[in-house]
Amino acid sequence: MDLKVQGSIGGMTRWNLRLPIIARKHIDYTETIGSSFKMPIRALMLAMVAVVSGCASWEQQQALYLASERGDYLTVKRLLDHGTSPDFQVNDGGHFKSPLFVAAKGGHQTIVILMAERGANVNFQDWVTGRTVLMVAAASGDHECVDYLCSKGADPNMKGEHGETALMYAAFCGAVNCLDRLLKAGAHVDDWASEFWTADRLCVEIPGTALTWASRNGHKEAAEKLLNGGADPNGAPRGSWSPYFFPGSSRMAFASVEESPLMYAAQRNDIPMAECLLKHGASVDLRAPATGFTALIWAAQKNNLSMVRLIIQHGADPQIKDSRGFGPLHYASLDSHAAFSN
Repeated sequence: MDLKVQGSIGGMTRWNLRLPIIARKHIDYTETIGSSFKMPIRALMLAMVAVVSGCASWEQQQALYLASERGDYLTVKRLLDHGTSPDFQVNDGGHFKSPLFVAAKGGHQTIVILMAERGANVNFQDWVTGRTVLMVAAASGDHECVDYLCSKGADPNMKGEHGETALMYAAFCGAVNCLDRLLKAGAHVDDWASEFWTADRLCVEIPGTALTWASRNGHKEAAEKLLNGGADPNGAPRGSWSPYFFPGSSRMAFASVEESPLMYAAQRNDIPMAECLLKHGASVDLRAPATGFTALIWAAQKNNLSMVRLIIQHGADPQIKDSRGFGPLHYASLDSHAAFSN
């Protein structure tokens, strides 16, 4: 006897399937959304066969993964009730994820709670990037999910492949409420990373701390939260080395691109961020390793006159030189020389 199923996915796909309930794992179906969706649909339907026949299987795991990703609470509960373990990994585009991982990424809090109560590993890590469930929730700005995961034992100081933490993801996205909960859970405020993966799988090469990333993206409230939590206003420089082109030049050096939070504020002419950092003791003459760039040199190079004034008012040396012997005035445009000289 066959079970006939009709329905839609996302309101876009119409499909018809005939599912043998017990013996065969063969599916005849038609769908109109494109070949890239055939395997997910097939996996979901095969899992329905596995549930009906009472056997936990790969297909059942695929169904749990897909239901978690879509936020289908009832299907997730049904699969868990039939004995499907929530602790397995799926290779999704080269990244290994668990059902809890994709549920947290999608903001499906009820599913996250259900899986955690059923024993899902709250410290799951992607085998490729090292990202954790907590990092994904923090990057999504889901402070309630972050709070719940921490209450269930999620470690806020687990690190990804390049040293990134959940606190850094929250800072990068300006998720202040997530920062607050992570700091209360004992997150290390000055942990350092060489780069990290964003939620959309882009690798961002920004050596530094959570404060570095908050400053780089202009999240003043997040920066204030980190500074009040004891963050080093200079971003705890380490000296990360990689190929680097000097501004205004085609010359490349094997140099450090690491910069302080104040340098990022100077580049963006972010006066409120710079004032916040300076209030908390940021060094105005801190030099980037190898290049020797300072916040003042960056402000001059970007022709940010108001930033130049602010930094000099806080004691910056206007005669400071970079590693090639050039000062702030050298990097300013010719039209700005008179203003900068004054």
